[in-house]
Amino acid sequence: MASEPPIRLVPLEDEHIARYLALSDDPVLVETMGWKPFEPDEKERFLRYIENITVPNMAGGYTIALSILATEDNTPIGYVSLKGVRDSGTGAEVGLAIMDKKYRGRGLGTEALRQATAYAFDELDLSLLELTVFPNNTSAIHSYEAVGFVRTDILKESWELPDGTFADMWLMELYRPSPELRLPGM
Repeated sequence: MASEPPIRLVPLEDEHIARYLALSDDPVLVETMGWKPFEPDEKERFLRYIENITVPNMAGGYTIALSILATEDNTPIGYVSLKGVRDSGTGAEVGLAIMDKKYRGRGLGTEALRQATAYAFDELDLSLLELTVFPNNTSAIHSYEAVGFVRTDILKESWELPDGTFADMWLMELYRPSPELRLPGM
């Protein structure tokens, strides 16, 4: 019998959001997510943030927001969002954050991305996933590459930081593997 994964994805709930708002002032998150920390009453701003599409060709559609729960104790530790999903579309943009610093550096973000990718390709029948990441966020880039994402372009001055300046972002892509190329367990 296979062991249970260390995390699972569930629909994002209000109590998860309240926890994430309280964790949002972590300096690592401020730097790697490029946001101004959220106040306890800023649920709507948080939701707008995780629904914000940064990949130009993914504009429109809807967002599927999922919470990442640690299997060991059902603690909400972060989120994954699939943005720009269309009912007859082919792709989506992925957003991801491990909000609780106690759970970082353990491969849980990589596992969450694997589960979200499987959901997008197998359940939503998408053929392309894209994401953006700051070039200096090497741990996230390593995680994305471990799942199969490839850096394809640099989006110059595409993200407005809280101080009003603009930062470059890497565009990374992952295409659904052809059925004949899929390895067992993928």
